[in-house]
Amino acid sequence: AAGRRVGLMGPTTVLDWLHPELDRCRRLIADQRDPRRWTKVSSRGATELVTEADLAVEAVLVNAIRRRMPSAAILSEESEPDEAVLDRPGDCFVIDPIDGTEELAGGRPGYAISVAMFHDGRPAAAVLDLPALDQRFTCVVGNGAFLNGRPMTLSNVQRLNEAILAVSATQRELPELADFWGSVGARALVPTPGFAAKCASVVAGVCHAVLYLPVRPYPTAIWDYAAAATLLAEAGGWYGSIDGAELLALRPFIYRGGWIVAPPGLRHQLLDVAQTARHIGG
Repeated sequence: AAGRRVGLMGPTTVLDWLHPELDRCRRLIADQRDPRRWTKVSSRGATELVTEADLAVEAVLVNAIRRRMPSAAILSEESEPDEAVLDRPGDCFVIDPIDGTEELAGGRPGYAISVAMFHDGRPAAAVLDLPALDQRFTCVVGNGAFLNGRPMTLSNVQRLNEAILAVSATQRELPELADFWGSVGARALVPTPGFAAKCASVVAGVCHAVLYLPVRPYPTAIWDYAAAATLLAEAGGWYGSIDGAELLALRPFIYRGGWIVAPPGLRHQLLDVAQTARHIGG
């Protein structure tokens, strides 16, 4: 499915012109079966994997934006990580060329291409593309969220014991969290690597919510969450810190704590559960 063309998503949107470029990125990724890879020290201060696919996808998207909207600013993980551009008047694109690079490099499907468009510092539109799953999520703020052209809204599940939670695959295996996971009380826990893949599973209806704990948390950058959080909001969901702050509104460049994604009926229950993990692991 990686090279399959996806048609224009839903009603005409301000990012329709980006779909052929994303189709091109899908083909590019499919053709790079064993891309060259290396490590870097990222803006988060962590050592991260980078591949030729990350740079190639970024180049396709950046060049397309510059051709179509030459006055727009660009904030992109690999080559243009200047957070100051988001505060300039006008349009700004926030790009994560490959969210989940280790998933891609490992031959697993949980990677995504993430593009968010801001106008005067506020979310305006977003596209989240998961090539290996043939899923393309789109939205324009105020017009709802779509998956491959179909309108999507989050589940209205109200009880935690009925909810399927996407959780960090790493955190799920931590010995110090074994008792905690046994006490959560959810219907099921689904270990899901990658930020975008966790959020996409909720919009797609595979899971009902995401619980990411403040225990050895991996820093989350704005290019990780910008598109996913915009889509979640359009689908009726909420992305925020375990203290109850809406992170898309605060727009931190790097966020280092626990977070949840939830529909209204589960938000407060999950915030309460997440708070109980604060003391674990020192």
